[in-house]
Amino acid sequence: DISLCATGKDIEALTCPGQNGAVTFPGSATFIPAPWLRESILNSEIIDSFQLINIALKDAKEFDEAHKDEPNTGGTAVEHAEDFSLWAYGVGKGLVKESRIRVKPDDAELKLYAKARQKDRILPPTGSDGNVLSNTAGDNASVLSQLTAAMSRQSEYAERANDLRKEELDRKKNKEEIKKSVGRIT
Repeated sequence: DISLCATGKDIEALTCPGQNGAVTFPGSATFIPAPWLRESILNSEIIDSFQLINIALKDAKEFDEAHKDEPNTGGTAVEHAEDFSLWAYGVGKGLVKESRIRVKPDDAELKLYAKARQKDRILPPTGSDGNVLSNTAGDNASVLSQLTAAMSRQSEYAERANDLRKEELDRKKNKEEIKKSVGRIT
């Protein structure tokens, strides 16, 4: 039993169940940790999966104890840490292959939300109707005008930033000159 092991070495020494047969896990090849577990893992600065199991189990007990009077929505921290332990054990034994997740929304509402977020985050060109996502593939003139407007705006911002930097340098020079002149007087 993983939870009875005192060290990462003890966990690593456990015999892998079902090495010659089917191995099941009540999760998936990926594991998404709860915020408390994520913080626990990152703060430990340990990369050995077997050592992380002990840390997760210890911190889970502390988390459950600290939140015992709060309503529980989705299982205890210990249960979550046990799931993590199974996953981390599989990673440590080489039974979990590297996986990557790519979220591609297929829900129309999610697509509309994504478009709205893009529209809110990308500045529309000056004088446009604000719809930067409406260009058709053959509308090169519109794309070029948007690019030109964006570059003009970027140049204006860069010019203002340069002016601010120059003002700051002038202030620093004046401050140094005042210090030097005060030093000469005394």
